[in-house]
Amino acid sequence: MKKIILIRHAKAEKGEDIDDIDRKLSEKGIVNAKLIAKILNKKEIMFDLMISSPARRSLETAQIIATQIKYPKKNILIEPFLYEKFSIDTFLEYVKQLDDTFTTVVFFGHNPSITDLSHELDYNFSEKIPKCGVVGLSMNINKWTNVETKNKKIIFFEYPKKYK
Repeated sequence: MKKIILIRHAKAEKGEDIDDIDRKLSEKGIVNAKLIAKILNKKEIMFDLMISSPARRSLETAQIIATQIKYPKKNILIEPFLYEKFSIDTFLEYVKQLDDTFTTVVFFGHNPSITDLSHELDYNFSEKIPKCGVVGLSMNINKWTNVETKNKKIIFFEYPKKYK
């Protein structure tokens, strides 16, 4: 059994004088990332591998969650393709190369890609992923090379406003 967790970055500050990739989390974003970490802890979701977009807001979201769940921040991988809009095929090709020792892998990225990917991975799921939203998918496979767009099931969908 393999699991993929998709997390959209938390709310970022707006800035006209700063490049998009360098935008940092807002205070609300920091609070929401900590809340999502607590929710993941309650669900006893443990990550074997965390992979983030290089955008500051995604990496900060990943680092906050890593701290809360006691995942070493230095072990967060940075993947440039997660910053751009990417296709399901690009994502699946990346996933197929993961080491089979990893059972649960989390990806931190952006919309519209995170929402589009969620819809592609579970056709019955049609929600838009809000900022700091988390979608957990389960697959009945033992090897990442067997990952496909079918046979995946959403096992949870969490987001900060659900708890406010």
